[in-house]
Amino acid sequence: GLIICKIIGKSIRNGQTCYYLNDGIYNNLNAILHEGAEYSIFSQQCLNDVEQECYPSVLFGPTCDNVDIISNHILLPDLNLGDILIIPQAGAYSYAAASDFNFLGNTQLMIEP
Repeated sequence: GLIICKIIGKSIRNGQTCYYLNDGIYNNLNAILHEGAEYSIFSQQCLNDVEQECYPSVLFGPTCDNVDIISNHILLPDLNLGDILIIPQAGAYSYAAASDFNFLGNTQLMIEP
């Protein structure tokens, strides 16, 4: 599976940028919690070969649960609300095992014939 996430929040904690995504461990990234999966995550700028300085960042899912951490340390350029992150090779069962924890619903599935 290919997951495309959007940044829905941004903050600075202890000098480190924290991004909040519209997907997390209770949705399509559930293998982090259940299988200890580690995903390759790319910003749209990286895929477009735009060279930018990267900074240590933290990625959180959309819930208020302190377990909803996608990555404690990832190097990313300075991103803004609405920017896109791409997660390739998410696994065949990422969507099937997702839930609507905290009533947030699940990310829309797009299937091309």
